[in-house]
Amino acid sequence: MKIGFSLSPGGLLLPYHLGVLKSLSDYGHIQDSTPLAGSSAGAIAVSAHASGVPSLMALEASTRISGMLLGNPLFVPSGSLLPALRNEMNHLLPMEAHELCNEREGIVALAHRELFPRNRPILQTHFETRQSLMDAVCDSSMFPYFLTNKPIRMVRRKGRILPRMVVDGLFACSAERIGCPDFEQCCETTTTTNSSNQESKKVVDRTVMVSVFPTEFLSLTTTPKKDQIGPVLEENFAAQAVRLVRLATQGATSKELHDLYEQGCLDAQNWATQEERKERESSRSKRRVARQQAP
Repeated sequence: MKIGFSLSPGGLLLPYHLGVLKSLSDYGHIQDSTPLAGSSAGAIAVSAHASGVPSLMALEASTRISGMLLGNPLFVPSGSLLPALRNEMNHLLPMEAHELCNEREGIVALAHRELFPRNRPILQTHFETRQSLMDAVCDSSMFPYFLTNKPIRMVRRKGRILPRMVVDGLFACSAERIGCPDFEQCCETTTTTNSSNQESKKVVDRTVMVSVFPTEFLSLTTTPKKDQIGPVLEENFAAQAVRLVRLATQGATSKELHDLYEQGCLDAQNWATQEERKERESSRSKRRVARQQAP
């Protein structure tokens, strides 16, 4: 069974995603063949991981960007966040980053919504150049009035008379997915050898959604608990919600962001431990059935 991991938006809670990816990789649940998708903060984490950027280097870059907001009222320096994100990516991504993403056995998918010339969700899975990979991350991270002082991102493409208008990957998914991209959007179509009929080829058999917020806050009711990774809901959930929203939208200290990273590592570790327990129980059950059926 092929499992894909789909990462949610989360603003400056990006370190949580970095910790999740690091831990899942350490436990062998993310390999080169594992499909990865993300929106906004999730897209940043996925592109960095697929490009081979060490998680701690990505964490330090996240800390520098978050530090730009320290001591400032909400969103005041927002116009400088998009250039800062691009500058950090230009610094960290290897020159062959787009090739690493394209040639990876498991698909890399970054979500955003195009408003013009067509209103449609886009899950980009191919990147012609390193620049286009960075553009895809910026498109996915274009939350209105946050990364820039504008509601949309205007993107001029070579050969186009009019620019494209795009917004954050949060708006590319149905509400119940809280911005976690759906791999079915990037299903390949293949033509059968004996007919011209097209059939859909699944990218994944199972999707695990990774959320920076406790899933109880959100609408992941259609997703089994075993297919969710996110912070545990604390007893004082109101205070937890306020703290997470603050960390997502305002500057945070290096310690706070490192704590987020460690929390992501721990939550992914707990998920991996539960998965391994289920696999052992399933194997024991199969052996028991086999012994009972043996002559």
